[in-house]
Amino acid sequence: MRRILSALSHRITDAVAGWLSPSVKRLIFLTSLSARLKGSTLFDNETLEKLNRVMVLSSDKNRDMLKLPAHLSKAIWNGKTAFEICGDNLCEGQIDLTRKQRAIQHILAGMPARLRYAPEAKMQQDIEKLLDNRSQLLGI
Repeated sequence: MRRILSALSHRITDAVAGWLSPSVKRLIFLTSLSARLKGSTLFDNETLEKLNRVMVLSSDKNRDMLKLPAHLSKAIWNGKTAFEICGDNLCEGQIDLTRKQRAIQHILAGMPARLRYAPEAKMQQDIEKLLDNRSQLLGI
């Protein structure tokens, strides 16, 4: 049943992604990535507020648009763990520039293609900003 739901989810996401604006794809990508890094079960309204404030994802006052990508983050990222997504355990110690750049490249290489929303340089900036603020935003 999980396989069927996962396959259906991917087909729907692929079909819908073609209709989404770059700003919505950005919202989905960064919210779902954040939820995977923090652990989606720990992703609460306060975390969504912080994420939106720093990353400027939605003008929606109650941030409801961020909830769905957070809840679907495991499906969006094909069940990958934070370590598998980043190629690194970002919770351990300080992240120097080399380690951060390596994680960014790993994230970009493994991101769902249907969520590419901008030239790679812009997506790198967004991921870097997220990683630079990971302690404040995600508590990691």
